[in-house]
Amino acid sequence: MSKQARDPGALAWAVVGLSFLALGLIFALRNTVGLLMPVWETDPGWSRTLVSGGGAVILTLMGVGAPIGGNLLDRWGPRPVYVAGMVLVAIAAISTAQVSAGWAFLVLYCGISGLGTGALNLPAASATVARYFT
Repeated sequence: MSKQARDPGALAWAVVGLSFLALGLIFALRNTVGLLMPVWETDPGWSRTLVSGGGAVILTLMGVGAPIGGNLLDRWGPRPVYVAGMVLVAIAAISTAQVSAGWAFLVLYCGISGLGTGALNLPAASATVARYFT
């Protein structure tokens, strides 16, 4: 057994920690749709159908974006894919504070965060962590 197989090192565990943190942030944002539904019904006056449809858009784009993110992960490595996913999710979260129209909610929050969560998801994190452990 080689030394690397016995002791993966600090970098490998840092990758595990950062992947855990990134997944936690992304999935927390994705799951806020149900939590914020009463607020979005009263403040901007959106219907429950619109907000629920937005959740469906997020999940659909996450499913569509996952194979694309996996392909990019294989081609360019985890660093640009993780950064792009986190940037997309951050843009979606920040733009939601400025949104008042339903279509903008669907495009800016649901569309962009769906693609961001598709780029950085559990299989991508697993593939990234597997690069550092034998």
